[in-house]
Amino acid sequence: MIEHIPVEMHDALFGRIAAWVKPEGFVLVHYPNPHHLEWFHEHRPERLQIVDQPIHADRLTANAYRHGLYLDYFERYAIWIREGEYIAAVFRPASGVVEEWTPLPQPKPSLWRRIAARAKRAR
Repeated sequence: MIEHIPVEMHDALFGRIAAWVKPEGFVLVHYPNPHHLEWFHEHRPERLQIVDQPIHADRLTANAYRHGLYLDYFERYAIWIREGEYIAAVFRPASGVVEEWTPLPQPKPSLWRRIAARAKRAR
């Protein structure tokens, strides 16, 4: 619903949100693609609500970063139109950044490499 909150209030909003989020928590922000909303402002203004403003990622992240949140995930996706009319963004507290990163499991060597390794050890 961030597109319905006046932009001038976003700084205070993120300040409150950041105060509520635990270090291991996250904030999900789901809102319309700003380009899609801009198209509606130009071509279908009668379908918009009183406050229905485009929120671009730079403005969103600037407010979040100012209050100690960092962007962990960002995706534009589609439900009704191919170009993607919605955005999902996940912010996490910077204080909750992990102290040690978990490596991904390494893929098993191919069957051919395992056979070659056994043959080499057998020699």
